[in-house]
Formats: sequence, C-alpha cells, structure tokens
Amino acid sequence: MSGFFYNLGKRAAPAVLRTRWIYRSLTGSESERIRTEYGIGCYLTYLHTRDGNLDRTPETVRWLNAHASHLARALVNRERTFQVRCVTGPEANAFALPGGFLFVSRALLDLE
Repeated sequence: MSGFFYNLGKRAAPAVLRTRWIYRSLTGSESERIRTEYGIGCYLTYLHTRDGNLDRTPETVRWLNAHASHLARALVNRERTFQVRCVTGPEANAFALPGGFLFVSRALLDLE
C-alpha cells in the first residue's frame, strides 16, 4: 500500500506545484511569488539533473559562481537568488528555469 501513495505523490507533485505557482503569481505578495517560483525551480532542477549530467569541476564552479555573484549585485530586488550550474552536453547551450536556476553547457564554456 505504501507504494501506491508514493506513486500517487510522485504523479501529483508537478500539478500541485504548477497550481500553487499560478495561484501565488496572481494573488500572493512579491515574497510569496518569489518563494513559490523558487520551489518549482528546485523541482525542475532536480528533474533535469537527476541523471548526473552536471560538470562539478572546481574551476568551472568557481568561474560560474564569480560571474553569477557579479550579475546578482545588479539586482534591484535582493530577495531573488541565482544558482548557475554547468551541464555536460555536446551542444553549446544555456537556459534558465524559474526561481533563478541558470544552466550553461560545458560546450558553451569551451567556446570562450
């Protein structure tokens, strides 16, 4: 029976998170919107990185964090945070997920 509830929660989580995000975007305060957006971003980041496609070499992490902190200093709203991660992949690409999760591909960094 416990497997049933686990699978039910696993299938319901995306819909619940999306519904909460939409509701808070329309009715919540700025702080609530930011927290909700961060929550859905955490979930999407987990889904995207669960197969272990992150490049965690110390030099890459330091370089990305330095640039992210430089960009973060320009923010007007200090409640927002950013996390930059490097993903492995054959093509030069970058993308963002809600909540301040930024992804840059290793191939894009190698173009430098």
